[in-house]
Amino acid sequence: MALLEVFLRSTSTGMAIRATAENQTVAGLMGINVSLAIVITFAIASALAGAAGVLLAWNFTGLSPFFGVKVGLKGLAIMLLGGLGNVTGAMVGGLIIGVVEVMSVAYLASSYRDAFAFAVMILILLVRPTGLLGARLQTG
Repeated sequence: MALLEVFLRSTSTGMAIRATAENQTVAGLMGINVSLAIVITFAIASALAGAAGVLLAWNFTGLSPFFGVKVGLKGLAIMLLGGLGNVTGAMVGGLIIGVVEVMSVAYLASSYRDAFAFAVMILILLVRPTGLLGARLQTG
């Protein structure tokens, strides 16, 4: 994740990806190949999702076609918690959710671990609707 953050912040391809994510029309007008930036983004996301799938499959013995639904919902919660489009925020959100889950299993019933994870997400989003490291909303 640190390498992904360095890639997105330091390389011209990473800057093109961030510009395309911000506004495709303006990025195209600035000379960025928007289609290539989208393809590279999907390639990186697919590689990371594949690596995550392999790591999760090693951890669990019983797999089903619906195995990823629970993980996907938790990933969405982490993304919202950290702030949309923010890699560092996603890392921080993942760490917070992980610590909350481990503490809830250690000190309370393990059947409530998902409930605690989503409760923390809801509480933080009530305080900061854009997530922990998301951009502040500007009014006016």
